[in-house]
Amino acid sequence: MNVRMRSMFFLVAALTHSPSLAAVAQNRVQKESASFKNVEETVSKLLSVPVYTASDQKLLNEAGDGAALAITRIVSEQVMNSPDTGRRILLILHLAFEAPQSIIERNNKTPTAALRLLDQLEHTNYGRHPNVIGNARFEIKHNTSTGRPLEPATLG
Repeated sequence: MNVRMRSMFFLVAALTHSPSLAAVAQNRVQKESASFKNVEETVSKLLSVPVYTASDQKLLNEAGDGAALAITRIVSEQVMNSPDTGRRILLILHLAFEAPQSIIERNNKTPTAALRLLDQLEHTNYGRHPNVIGNARFEIKHNTSTGRPLEPATLG
């Protein structure tokens, strides 16, 4: 009887504990998706009008590769051909990786989607400006590998 009571106790404990774990996991997913939705909204706004606020900058600084994912969800290949869109994409990627220490999620610290996006951009009409795209690629790789932004260089 004693063993049976213990089994019942563990079963009840497991059943009451599991909904709370599910609720925690669901809240985290909702929070992450809400955060990604904010990034998508900001990216969408910057793609239409390249003017941003301090709160937009902070959000993108914290987004990292999430901003590149948002761009890929919003911009079609046809729209990416526009030089204006190319410049705005580079602005967004610059903001997303200018302060690598600010990126919140670990998986967004690695610029996988951003580098793929730059590869795509090279095959557009805007890709005729390889130095601009190359500079963006260099900055992103430098910032993410060192954890610090590029420092401005001055000639003496």
